[in-house]
Amino acid sequence: MKPLPSQLSRRSFFHKTLLGAAATGATWFDVPKLMADTRDASLLKYGGFPMGIQSYSLRGFGVDGALDKIQELELHHVEFFRMHFPPTPDASKIEAMNAKLSQRDISISAHGVESFSSDHQANETFFKFAKKAGIRNISANPQPDSFESLNRLVAQYNIRIAIHNHGPGALYDSPLDGLKAVAGYDKRIGFCADLGHYIRSGVDPVEVVYQLGDRLYGIHLKDFAEQKKNTKGVILGRGHLDLNGVFKALKKIGFPADGALSLEYEENPENPMDDIRACLQVAAESAQRVAMGSVSALHASCEFSGSNIFTSRGSSFSPAWMKLLRFHRCTSYWIRNRDSFTLTRRCLRECMLRHDLSIPALDADLADRIP
Repeated sequence: MKPLPSQLSRRSFFHKTLLGAAATGATWFDVPKLMADTRDASLLKYGGFPMGIQSYSLRGFGVDGALDKIQELELHHVEFFRMHFPPTPDASKIEAMNAKLSQRDISISAHGVESFSSDHQANETFFKFAKKAGIRNISANPQPDSFESLNRLVAQYNIRIAIHNHGPGALYDSPLDGLKAVAGYDKRIGFCADLGHYIRSGVDPVEVVYQLGDRLYGIHLKDFAEQKKNTKGVILGRGHLDLNGVFKALKKIGFPADGALSLEYEENPENPMDDIRACLQVAAESAQRVAMGSVSALHASCEFSGSNIFTSRGSSFSPAWMKLLRFHRCTSYWIRNRDSFTLTRRCLRECMLRHDLSIPALDADLADRIP
């Protein structure tokens, strides 16, 4: 069955929006206004973060069942693993999968975890599949002899490799080892940080986010009960994962607009939905706290002489005001209130001075519209 034209248009618009935003160096916190017009409920729920899921969490279901579950969870981003979307050169199979996704308003954020070796032809076969399928990020476990090949392919296809850590004793278990491995190669060879496996390795996931910085293209949100090799997966926040710290770090490093933020829950594969919902609820609460914390910080920095940053005027933010807000990453607040709040002129000017901003368009707009 072919998707409706409106569904294709919506998905195509969303994909092009992300690519365009990412091409200019935008992060998820620079493009919430565009996203608010399409998937606003999910973005608001997760504080401006594009929450998705690794389909391995739903490995007890076939692909249709897994996609139905993702839709039921009101998520719009999936990181596929091979069982749910086997790599194929068959364009008709790729089109059929895109139709399934469009019908459920879901986009592919990544695919993996894939293995790569020095076999350039085999590596390129997967990149060709990824390009046809619209996959921007490949979560990967590349062998050390694969990097010369991958360096050519990421440039040729403009697709990222996100190196995945698999825990104690595995390749790239240490973030420093990973950074050493990618040194000197194309920046599109980066990382997918599985935070649960870092816990198993006794490494602080929050510090990992900061260490990997602008080469971090994927996150697997996962928690474990103990910091040791053999331990049990738990609901997010009930083990050793500092979720608030993770979301703060992601905002600080500017996690990219087309990166993959995926919940991965490995327990109870035959009946995981209640646990997955619990994980997502915790993630939503944490992300919202972080987002509102940013708003509070901006509120404090822009409050002076009795003038408050948020003053009800009954009109929308102009594009120039949005530019200032994007600078401050006030994602959740201004999506939610974009139709009922503006900013006072004095507060904006003070904010610009304090942060050494020069925005001529903002000056002109303020002169015209705010007394």
